[in-house]
Amino acid sequence: MYRFSKRVVYMKKLILLRHGHSESKSEQGDKERHLSKKGQQQILSVVKYINQNNHDTSTIILYSPAKRAIETKNIILENLDIRYPSKPVENFYSGTMNHVISTIYDQDVKIKCILAIGHNPIWSDFASYLSSKELFLKTGEAIFLEKEVENWDQLINEKSWNIDKHLSH
Repeated sequence: MYRFSKRVVYMKKLILLRHGHSESKSEQGDKERHLSKKGQQQILSVVKYINQNNHDTSTIILYSPAKRAIETKNIILENLDIRYPSKPVENFYSGTMNHVISTIYDQDVKIKCILAIGHNPIWSDFASYLSSKELFLKTGEAIFLEKEVENWDQLINEKSWNIDKHLSH
């Protein structure tokens, strides 16, 4: 008798969003810089795009603890219906691409979309790695990636994610 296991594959979406344009300096240091008015408008245009393109409420927001990333997340939460609680990730500010990968690995299979808010150079490097294309994210830009995988932990083995959209300003 043979047992066949049914492989369940899900379309996973990963949105890599670089925080909006920020103040050039802060007396408290880089981590405390606020979004500028331009940065707020950039993020509102990203939200508008997400709303117009079949936003899935099975989304989690993972974000850097830098002030400008928190403010980016807050604008998104004010304008989108997000089912899962948002989580700050220290390694999105000061870590490496491997830290980002391990954070995404740990996400529940029920989550269909991860919206990750962070910084360069990690975000551009990570987008380039996943898509196998040379990409660069300016402030307020987003890369929308998608791939059919069983779990988030297949991220490293499943390069060549499809670029659904590179939203630039």
